[in-house]
Amino acid sequence: MFFARFFRRLKPVGSHRRLLKLMELKQSFSILIIILFVVFEIALFGFIAQRFMGDEALIDAPFEKNIAVINIDEEITSAYIERIIERLEVVRENPDKFAHLLVVMNSGGGSPTASDELRHYLDEMQMQGIPLTVYIESMCASGAYYIATASRFDANDSLSGIIANQNALVGSIGVIISYPIVEEAAKKLGVVQKSITVGKHKEPISMFKNPTQEDIDYLKNHWMIPVYENFLGEVARGRGVDVEALKPYADGKVYVANQIVGPLVDRISYLHRVKQELLVRYEEQFPQASLGLATISTKEEPRSLLQSVIDVTLHAPSLDNSVKMY
Repeated sequence: MFFARFFRRLKPVGSHRRLLKLMELKQSFSILIIILFVVFEIALFGFIAQRFMGDEALIDAPFEKNIAVINIDEEITSAYIERIIERLEVVRENPDKFAHLLVVMNSGGGSPTASDELRHYLDEMQMQGIPLTVYIESMCASGAYYIATASRFDANDSLSGIIANQNALVGSIGVIISYPIVEEAAKKLGVVQKSITVGKHKEPISMFKNPTQEDIDYLKNHWMIPVYENFLGEVARGRGVDVEALKPYADGKVYVANQIVGPLVDRISYLHRVKQELLVRYEEQFPQASLGLATISTKEEPRSLLQSVIDVTLHAPSLDNSVKMY
């Protein structure tokens, strides 16, 4: 309406050609507004559709009965695990369509909190009746192994527990805090960090100073040892052994899978064989249904400008970013 009133006020001063140019300008401007509006509507619809249907689009499950396959192949971070859980929700909410979950491990670990989140999510999926198999393809260390122990061994089920390639690297049960110290370099550059804190142990870690022995003791006793004990307890529970029986293998060492069958791995096999065993099992169980493998993508979707504007997330530094399980 504004533009209509504006152009109505324009009077033809001069030739007829000038009036025609003004009319063309008005028409072009109106078309541009319409195009921009349509583009915005399409982008908004696509954004909403991805929000509500994106998980389904990232899971190729064309069969009546599907064996869901997910590859954990990145550092275990909170953002990565949140993405995995979002995708697994489709499996969890459709037990009639998904007969089994196969988790393929190719990760060296990461955040203890994120590892614990996925570990317990997989526990809940199994309690809801979705069987789980874990296969270690190349590496399953520390936080990744924490997750893998959600698959519990059953002597009567060859697809239970932890299956691994003979050359896969397994273990590294331990906790580490690693950070650079730039104290000397900062002094040379005249850079000084000032922190105002309340509480004696508020800042035990800083790039600008070497930790005192008191700082180190605090970090070990109040951060690292409690996380390690939680880690050890969860792994022992998953493996069905006492914590004391697990301790000889929980000193941070990494093992080749075929050298640790029993304590940390249940059997040696190959990924194509495990997939074939799963297909044979469910072909016998559902002879009338179409059956196949459904691959779940864990890759992050490219973000559009509209998504970046609408879905802004602020991440604050946290303890979880310092304590790692590698």
